[in-house]
Amino acid sequence: MGKHKSSLQDSIMVRFMESNPDMAKGFIKGDKAKSDMQWRELVNELNSNGPPTKDVMGWKKVWIDWKTTVRKKKSHTTTLKPELRVVDPTISMCLPLLKRKLAKFAESLKLSKV
Repeated sequence: MGKHKSSLQDSIMVRFMESNPDMAKGFIKGDKAKSDMQWRELVNELNSNGPPTKDVMGWKKVWIDWKTTVRKKKSHTTTLKPELRVVDPTISMCLPLLKRKLAKFAESLKLSKV
């Protein structure tokens, strides 16, 4: 199985999703054609900085899977007893910088749904 995304593609995707929180949440406010165009632009940028290269549906799946994985890791880390946490009692030392940034962003999306 090939690599799902490079670290440069990680950065591009997080930056894009921070600028487009509705897309990051997985729903469209307003114009679907505009959303489709934004996804195509993101895909073009991601693919130009690949490999790997994927179509729109492939990158959407990568985003959803990545968001889910980071949320699970964050949830698992924060539910551990303090004496079982390896590095630090918070997630900040348990995940690399980009994943911490995504976790914080994903948490803000979760809170904004309420």
